[in-house]
Amino acid sequence: MDHYNSRDQSRILTFISFMGLFILLGLYLFAPEPGTIYWFQKPLIFTIFVAICILGGLATVYPSFCKGVLEFRKEDFSTKGFSTKDDCYPICFQGHHPDCGHFESHTFRIHGKKYCPGCSGLFVGVVLAVAFVLIYYFKGMPLLYGNISFGIGWVMVFISLLSLTLRVMGTRSKFTANLFLVVGSALLIIGLNTFKGNILVECYFLLLIVFFILTRTVTSKNNHERICRSCQKTGCLYDSY
Repeated sequence: MDHYNSRDQSRILTFISFMGLFILLGLYLFAPEPGTIYWFQKPLIFTIFVAICILGGLATVYPSFCKGVLEFRKEDFSTKGFSTKDDCYPICFQGHHPDCGHFESHTFRIHGKKYCPGCSGLFVGVVLAVAFVLIYYFKGMPLLYGNISFGIGWVMVFISLLSLTLRVMGTRSKFTANLFLVVGSALLIIGLNTFKGNILVECYFLLLIVFFILTRTVTSKNNHERICRSCQKTGCLYDSY
């Protein structure tokens, strides 16, 4: 039953994320331009966005900090043929992936060291996103390019969210999906600021970014949980990701 609840949870969050993205498109097209542009608006919005990016980047570099958020326990040990944790053996972790052989498709190797394609995509995306918004903040952008920026960003985030509906993805696809989420968000916030300058719409999008992160985190957790529960090993204690 828990397995189906977690699957439904991921579907609901993904659906809400899609709806939020389409609402953003509607606001971009039809929301009125504000009568007043506040002097603090641009630095405030972009400072918050950069802060979100930096926190996300730190989480990819130090994945152990996220284990509390992604915690999962096999509470019903009787289904595995044992009743206490003393009968179990711990699993070693490579970042936030258990090194048990069932998560090989979730990692790739560089010079013999394992890396998570999702986290790597997020990290590269954060670097690019921060660079883009800093260039825009100090150099500006013509209105036409702002429209193009919003359009490209919207498509990139849409593709990233669409990847959440796939149960099986390769390492390159995971890397690209997470890269698109961050870079696409940066292009969206640049386009919103260039074309509309509506602080309410921009604040809405910042909240939407946080929800995107929550959706991807929960979906990843539930996918890992599904793999763990389908494992036929007995005596395996999988405490966290």
